[in-house]
This record gives sequence, structure tokens and C-alpha cells, in this order.
Amino acid sequence: MEADGGGVDFVSYADGVVSVKLKGTCLMCPSAALTMKLGLERTLKQRLPTIQEVRRVG
Repeated sequence: MEADGGGVDFVSYADGVVSVKLKGTCLMCPSAALTMKLGLERTLKQRLPTIQEVRRVG
């Protein structure tokens, strides 16, 4: 994400849900939702089994 001028900031974690805020070019990217689900969410779930979902806020 950063290599393309974007990024993600951690906002909070509660009840298995990680809330994040997109920044930079990710804000307007049509692939951002796909990147979050197939990239970020899948990686976090593999490494931290208590995570159920990653949600975009803001």
C-alpha cells in the first residue's frame, strides 16, 4: 500500500473487529476494499486467530 502512495492506520480493536483508517491514495482507490479483505484481513486472521473482521472507518 505504501509503495503506491497509500497506507492504513490502526484505529481500534474490540470483540474480534479491527478498525482501520485508509490514507493517501488508498482513499480513492477502487481496489481498496479488495486489498483490505484479501490482503490485510487475511494476513491478520492467519497471525491472530481472535480477529474476525477488519473494518474501514472514517
